[in-house]
Parts: sequence; structure tokens; C-alpha cells
Amino acid sequence: MATTATDIRHGTAIAAVNKDDKIRVFWQSQTGRIEESVYDGGWKSGGSYNSPSYTAKLGSPLAACTRDLNTISLFFVDASDHVRSTYYQSGTNLWGGGATNQVAAAYTKLGATYLPGTSEIHLFFQLPNNDIQEVIWSGSSWSTGGNLGPALPGSSIAVTASEGPGDGHGIRVYVQAPNLDIVQKCWSVGKGWWSLDYVIEAGVPSGSAITVTQFTSGADVHLRVYWTGHSTDFWQWCWDSTAVNHPKKAMHGKTIQGTDLAAICWPGTELRVYYQGGTKAFGITEWQWGKGNSSAVGGTAQDPLPPA
Repeated sequence: MATTATDIRHGTAIAAVNKDDKIRVFWQSQTGRIEESVYDGGWKSGGSYNSPSYTAKLGSPLAACTRDLNTISLFFVDASDHVRSTYYQSGTNLWGGGATNQVAAAYTKLGATYLPGTSEIHLFFQLPNNDIQEVIWSGSSWSTGGNLGPALPGSSIAVTASEGPGDGHGIRVYVQAPNLDIVQKCWSVGKGWWSLDYVIEAGVPSGSAITVTQFTSGADVHLRVYWTGHSTDFWQWCWDSTAVNHPKKAMHGKTIQGTDLAAICWPGTELRVYYQGGTKAFGITEWQWGKGNSSAVGGTAQDPLPPA
């Protein structure tokens, strides 16, 4: 188990889930184990969560989704490039293992979300032909979902979902297109996949990390997309359902080259982004916007997360 920030893998994948300010951040150690930083009134190191049945390859992507932390599903890729999972059920305090039986490109990233109001998990990965593929967990088995078309090899896959009304009950996926644009792909209940190539930002650096989170205020939906820029920085794009303009801005903080990003939020409004900022070598830094820092560019919160 990792004991210092130097035990964290350089360029580790980062995945985060939460229920309000109870937070779980997952990453990979130098030895390849998937480990966890936990906030529950204070930061501490969590456990190691490799599946009982499968082991993540070194440099595996990670994706996680949750329903109020009562159920957590964590996805990774094994040495044969099969997409695998480990999952937690509240009340058991045990993690189980599972397989999707999907073979991904060797350079795939992963994205996952629960569809609100259902028990469905929508999981996304990159095929060897570079298409982004969706598979859906019904609660008892996996089935093939939509094919979202090609993306840059090794593109980040950022996913978020919301519940109604209308087209708002659905999923948004953000990837880097072969021409280096960040594009949005939309799915809605009863409508399927639509608007697959809406450009969020043109010509970002090849291999930029991308993440997304969203919050609501009344009937309004607010999307926040983050990506790494040209100068060891990261940017935010805002979409608010009642706004005409969708501004973008570089946020406070510097990243190391090759960092991943993960974002969460909770009512308040509180936003958090996690990235490797170089503190104590490969430590993971927490960026915040909310009561602790409501400036236009946010600010650094915990730096670094445990282990430190």
C-alpha cells in the first residue's frame, strides 16, 4: 500500500466519486495497485481496490461511478486489454470483481456513469479501430450500446448524466476528435444518440486530459468541462441552460505534464478537480470553487491528497 506521494504513479489515471462532501479519489500506485484517498470530515488514505479476480495493468485507465456512495463501480483494463471492474456494496464493506468481456484498444481511456433514475451503468471505451463504444449494464448483464464514432487514439472519455426534463434526461460524453477538437456527444432517453460533433474547444493539445461534472439549480442544468492546456495549466468551459454565452477560462493551478483530471461537485455549489500538480513529486492536488474560494479561477484546496 502506498505510504507517500512518491508511491503514486507518474501520469496515473484519476477517478473520483462523491456524495456531497464525502469523497473518494482513485489512482494507481507505482506497483500497479489501484488505491484510494478518502475525505469524510478530513483526508486520509483508503484501501487498495484491485478486483479479487483481475489485476489492472500498469498505466491502466480508470473510471468510477456511484449512487450516493452506497454502490461504487470502478473500471480498469487488465494486461490483455480486457475491460474489468470491481464494485462495492454498502453494508458489506467488501469489494467484488467482474468482467465486461470487452476488448479495448491498448491505449483506451474509460468513462462511466449511472443513468439517473435507473440501475443502468453506461460504460465507454475505445475500440482498436479508434471508435468510442458504449456498453450498458442492466443490473444483471452487459449489452452493446451505441457506437459514437472515431476519436483521437488514446482520447480521454469524460461522461456525465442528468435526469430530465426532455432531452435533459440523458448522457453527455466529451472526447478529443482526430482533428484535436474537444467534441460533445449527446444521448437522451427516448431519443438515442444525437448531436455527436458539437465542438466545445478547437485544437487543444494532443492527448489533453478531459473531465466533466454538472450541477443543477432549480430546473437549470450547469455543465463544467475541464481540460489540460498547452502550458501545464487546465481550463474550464461553462454551459448553463439559461445562458447565451458559454465562457472558458484558465483555472488557478499548474499541472505536471501527462496529468489526468477528475471532477466532482455537490449542492452548494461546490466544485472540485483533482490532478497531479507536482507537490512531493507525484502528489494529487485538489482544486476548489465554492465557499472556500469563489474567485473566477478557483484555488488550491488540499495539496497533496494522502498519502503525503
